[in-house]
Amino acid sequence: MGLVVLADGAAREAVGALRQAVAPAGLADPCALALVALYTLLMALPFVPGIELGLALMLLLGTEGVVAVYLATQLALLLSFLAGCCLRASGSRCLAALQARARARLPAVLHRVIAHRHLSLALALNLPGNAALGGAGGIGLIAGASGHFVLWRYGLTVALATTPLPLVMLCGAWR
Repeated sequence: MGLVVLADGAAREAVGALRQAVAPAGLADPCALALVALYTLLMALPFVPGIELGLALMLLLGTEGVVAVYLATQLALLLSFLAGCCLRASGSRCLAALQARARARLPAVLHRVIAHRHLSLALALNLPGNAALGGAGGIGLIAGASGHFVLWRYGLTVALATTPLPLVMLCGAWR
């Protein structure tokens, strides 16, 4: 118990020190911009804890950072989707064989999930345990490689699915 309290105190001090170093200068600060750019690249990768990184950046950069992190998240998930589309284009025969095997083993419930793919995507991005699918970057990669999503609908679904946390942060309800 004491170790948890100590770790929490140390984490709060570290975030406070970083916030004092970066936040007062706003997002015009090259360090803040570099952090947001690094976040974008990391978020696009599968198995990177994107929500934790995004939340830390929002807390670090304040209100200006919330909007920047939200937009960076949209860009990162678009990049991972497009990377998945490239994978589909380059390995379509292999993916088609994998999809055929997967469909043969899917129970009726999963067929319904596929029928409501945009709702399933939004849920997958927000449910705990999505790290098993590769986190948000992995989910974007899978969505792009699947060929079941049109770019603009994917983007709209992702934008809506990732909106609640930034809204909570902007409203100050997290305090």
